[in-house]
Amino acid sequence: MSSVPGEPPVMYAINHKREAVEVFRIDSTTSTLGLVWVGCIPLPHNVYANGVAPLPDGGIALTSMFDPTEPGNPFERMFSGSDTGYVMTWHAGGDWTPVPGSGLGGANGIAVTNDGRSVIAAAWTQKKVVRMPLDGAGERVEVAVPFLPDNLRWTAQGTVLVTGQDISADDVRVCDGGEGTNCPTGYLVVEIDPETMTSAVMHDARGSGFGLATTALPVGREVWVGSIAGERIARVPVS
Repeated sequence: MSSVPGEPPVMYAINHKREAVEVFRIDSTTSTLGLVWVGCIPLPHNVYANGVAPLPDGGIALTSMFDPTEPGNPFERMFSGSDTGYVMTWHAGGDWTPVPGSGLGGANGIAVTNDGRSVIAAAWTQKKVVRMPLDGAGERVEVAVPFLPDNLRWTAQGTVLVTGQDISADDVRVCDGGEGTNCPTGYLVVEIDPETMTSAVMHDARGSGFGLATTALPVGREVWVGSIAGERIARVPVS
């Protein structure tokens, strides 16, 4: 989501029905919050989008997990350890442009730094989070995490929260996007310093029955954890 002073905030969402980024304006002028569709940005055929984030200059940055035009099972390719995806940017009137040197295994969540010069992206199947310059000219810095990192969320303190799934390639097949049975449960929430790219465990819930975590979102004095499965969220008190 992004906002410009004096204008309604904008929300971006990935649509896999037609492989595009949908653009909505958030309508808060009535008692019921609404979304107004204002258009879409089609994606190239060789892109399977996952995360999307606004850039300060009005463009957007996006992660592509893998190339859907390649033959074979994409999950097997992603769990091979190779770079199957990357980061792209788009600006009005231009084309989608890959970020140089942005290769990632199963590129997933993405966040943009305040200065708009770098992105922080999750390499899902490589179990790491990477900070990289958008111009490709600077240094890539990464930090390992003990799970498959999914979405990334900024905190008010300027750190990044990440959670994900402590599962294997075989678990992914068995769980079938949360629709399967005997999926592993439990999760961790890790807080990353984007300057030093160091991490610390904020919340350890590996003994929890809640599983297949995807998002850790700061909400007041809590962190809300979403999952790809079920109809509940986990609410974690934080100091």
